[in-house]
Amino acid sequence: MYAGSNTRSQGHKGAIVNIASISGLRASTLRVAYGTSKAAVMHLTKQQAVELGEYDIRVNCVAPGPVRTKLAMAVHSPAIIAAYRDAIPLGRYGTAEEIAEVVGFLASTRASYVTGQVVACDGGFEATGVGLPALRAL
Repeated sequence: MYAGSNTRSQGHKGAIVNIASISGLRASTLRVAYGTSKAAVMHLTKQQAVELGEYDIRVNCVAPGPVRTKLAMAVHSPAIIAAYRDAIPLGRYGTAEEIAEVVGFLASTRASYVTGQVVACDGGFEATGVGLPALRAL
């Protein structure tokens, strides 16, 4: 909140875009600490939006789903990659550029009436819930 406090004292308006993860919206195995911390970032976003709105500072959050990065490709086995591809309605990992486009929009004046929101940029992964991807093939 220091940046917000500093901006308030100067009378500036602005935008803050926090980065969380789809794991903050969708529980998964082996992600208790990670998912919980990302959910906290999402709630911090909402708190910041309420606290800073009167100063015309918008605060939003992007929750990326699986993104094709060097790290993801190094730690995701072929089976994990195939499982994600099957579970994501758009059938692929996202790109860093796609995440950046959402961040850029939220930081821009085009989003001048958007605050306190969490935007899942995940190819529809969060929307699928617990459905079985194999059923889509029927």
